[in-house]
Order: sequence, then C-alpha cells, then structure tokens
Amino acid sequence: MGAPSTTGPRTCGLPLGGYLSHWSGGLYLNGLDHFVKRTLKITGYLRYMDDFSLFADERGRLESAREAIRDWLASERRLELKPRNQSVQPTREPSTYLGFRVSRAGLGMGPKAKRRLQARLRATKRGSSNLDQLERSLRSLQGMLRLA
Repeated sequence: MGAPSTTGPRTCGLPLGGYLSHWSGGLYLNGLDHFVKRTLKITGYLRYMDDFSLFADERGRLESAREAIRDWLASERRLELKPRNQSVQPTREPSTYLGFRVSRAGLGMGPKAKRRLQARLRATKRGSSNLDQLERSLRSLQGMLRLA
C-alpha cells in the first residue's frame, strides 16, 4: 500500500484540530506568553492557540505592547499579526473572542454561530432540514453557552 493521497499540494504546517496541532501551538508560542508577562508586564493577557487578547487601563500601553509583540513574533517566530485583528478598544464595547461575543453583560453567541443557527432555522422552515438536526444544533449551542 502506498501513502495516503492528498487532495491538494502539500503545504507546511499541521492539520488543524489535531492534538499535535494544539500541543505544538502551545509550545511554539510559549515564549510569547513569557515575553508578554515578564518583559511587557501585561497582567491582563489571554491566549488560546494563536488567538490572544491584552487588557490594560491605558490605551497607549496596549498600542506599544502590540508593536513589541509584532516585533517579537517577527524576529523570534517569523510570524505576523493579522491586520484586521489588531484593534485597541475599550472594554465597554463588545468584541468577539474564540467565537464568543464578549461584553460586560457576559458571553453570548458570536456572529458566525448566530448566522449558522439562522441558516439552520430557515432550512428547517423550508423543510430541507429535519427537526432532529435542528434539535442537535440547539443542544450543542446550549452546551457551549453553559460552559462559557
């Protein structure tokens, strides 16, 4: 037997969602965690895989931290920040993090999850989707929000 075929050209990296991907992401960006906490001394820092958020009282401190992180990622890991995900905003404004809508009121469904649920509801109304599928989606959503 030969090696499994791929559907496209081989690229560098790991398949998303696998255990090795999660482990490698944690290991590869562990240095970023230490840099943010020890060098930049940002106490409000969250990271899951390659998504992270910083929290501080002064906007200028966050902007300078963003620049330092951009430089560190480029020099130490050859990575770049996504341009659209670099906003500095007050915590009074809701934002999306890891698919959740985060606000002072708590956690809610993110925009993608909301669109998928609306599409599932429309499909069920048209009759192109069954009620069992809708029920599974609603239970999944309920469980996700309960964990949040």
